[in-house]
Amino acid sequence: MFVVGNDAEVRVKVSGYLKEWFGWQDVLDLGGIINARGMEMLLPLWIRIYGTTGPPMFAYRIVC
Repeated sequence: MFVVGNDAEVRVKVSGYLKEWFGWQDVLDLGGIINARGMEMLLPLWIRIYGTTGPPMFAYRIVC
């Protein structure tokens, strides 16, 4: 899950909620709100993959 926002303290809290409440293991803090633009670009890719493969049950994984 990607997290962006201009308040670093809030990003830490939200990341914690995503891990504790929702069970996300991989939460990536991308920094300030300006970085949301990159996240938005994933939607057209997701739509294309969904249209090609059929089921919407897939996710992205960042491997470092």
